[in-house]
Amino acid sequence: MGFLMLIKIMIPFLIVSCVLRAINVCLKVSPRALFLLILLMSDFLGLHFFFLVKDTGSWLDIGTSLSHFIISITIIIFIMLLYGLAWILTSVSLTVPSLKLKRHIL
Repeated sequence: MGFLMLIKIMIPFLIVSCVLRAINVCLKVSPRALFLLILLMSDFLGLHFFFLVKDTGSWLDIGTSLSHFIISITIIIFIMLLYGLAWILTSVSLTVPSLKLKRHIL
């Protein structure tokens, strides 16, 4: 059950990574530049949550603020892995070995 939940959560991230790779190929931008732009935005997200970490208040407030920060930092690693997977999925081309297709004349 947990594996299915993980797959259900991971599929939208993988689709976004593949679309990002497609944009990268269409615009002919350096893959490193686009990837660094994504990492920069993720770092800003982590920095935002870093300043929201509380060390006073209830245990729930402290735990919630810490978990938001840790999740935003692990997203950076997750994005790197998904970008690599998207690179593999979008760089493979499927070719059909010389099938003779019928041509219809209108």
